[in-house]
Amino acid sequence: MKLNFTPADWSGILSWDAVTGAESYDIYLKYSDSIRDFKCVAENLTETTARLGLDYARAAEFYVTAKKGDTVILTEVYTYKTYNGQPTTQVA
Repeated sequence: MKLNFTPADWSGILSWDAVTGAESYDIYLKYSDSIRDFKCVAENLTETTARLGLDYARAAEFYVTAKKGDTVILTEVYTYKTYNGQPTTQVA
């Protein structure tokens, strides 16, 4: 599963390739400067795209899990960074 991120005004669109056998997807978000673990920001999605609100002043990391029922069948991680306040992207 390949993740893609497209920045927009204080948000972004995260999209990914469908995973064979997956029934739903969960999205987790963590800001790199946070001591907290990843937080689930969307769950049981059946589409392969989601709009997320973001703080562009902070680097963010996402991961998406593909699930069949309650079983995770694949996880993909994506790191989103800013440079001098401008959105950029970097795949981790």
